[in-house]
Amino acid sequence: MSAQAARVDASDGPAARVGLTDGQTEDGALGKEQWVRRHADHMLQCWLRWRTPLGIAPDYAAKLERDLAECYEQPLLRAFIERTY
Repeated sequence: MSAQAARVDASDGPAARVGLTDGQTEDGALGKEQWVRRHADHMLQCWLRWRTPLGIAPDYAAKLERDLAECYEQPLLRAFIERTY
C-alpha cells in the first residue's frame, strides 16, 4: 500500500514570495502547513519502518494531517510531538 497523500505545492505561497525557504516564516519558525506536513511525513516514515503486515491506508495520512493541524494550536501537544517525532 502507498502511504503517500496528495500534497499542495507551496512554492507559490507567501513565504516563497519573500525569499524564505523550507516553509519558514519571517521569524524563522515553520508555518502551520509546513509543520503539519513535516511531522505527518516523519510519523508515517517511522510507522512504515516497522513493516507491519497490513501497512498503512492512504486515507490515514490525511487523517493524521487533520489531527496534527488541531495539535498545532496547542503548545503542550505541539512540543510533545516535536520532541517525540
